[in-house]
Amino acid sequence: MPGLFCRWGSYRQGRKDTSPNYVIKKGDGSTFDRKKPGCVALHLIVMTPSNSLPTSFNIEPLDTAKHRREDFDCGVLALNEFLKTRARKEMDSGVSVCFVLISDDRPQHILGYYTLSAASLLSEALPEVIRKKLPRYPAMPATLLGRLARSLEGRGQRLGDRLMISALTRARAGAEQVGSWAVITDPKDDRARRFYEAFGFKPLTADRLFLPMKDITAL
Repeated sequence: MPGLFCRWGSYRQGRKDTSPNYVIKKGDGSTFDRKKPGCVALHLIVMTPSNSLPTSFNIEPLDTAKHRREDFDCGVLALNEFLKTRARKEMDSGVSVCFVLISDDRPQHILGYYTLSAASLLSEALPEVIRKKLPRYPAMPATLLGRLARSLEGRGQRLGDRLMISALTRARAGAEQVGSWAVITDPKDDRARRFYEAFGFKPLTADRLFLPMKDITAL
């Protein structure tokens, strides 16, 4: 998969950076400092103090033979239950794909997850300034970021940010193979809405946000 990134400056807007430094591996083995713009990949390394070894995280498709879903707790019952009872079924039926965040030292323990699926959005719902630049189809292809959750034990490690970056990277890469005009999502509350808006998502309807693929820039 080619290296991709969401522009860091826009997603960091209005948010104080209190997380530890980390570097992000590219496919060719080179790395980026997280403080610099343009850093996204699927393998993330959190740099602990210089006298310590780094903790590595990976994001991979849910594998019920490997990953222990029953231990996951993000503090939201509906998100917990989805992972435990529905995520694998939806993957088997081809409705959505669930990706989980794990650490190298505990590869069976799920620290977070997100889901992606194909979707569409009505062209008439888009602002006119955007709609007039698009082909005149009644609906535009999109990628639905259906769920995103991180475990309570992962608080303070910016696992949510890592999951979001991975989801956008994966969505953008997929759009290069199968057309998708935007990533869309339906935040469940104001806190979730603020989280998505910090990454550049914009209102589409009262309950839905969108982020055009063009705003997820190829490296």
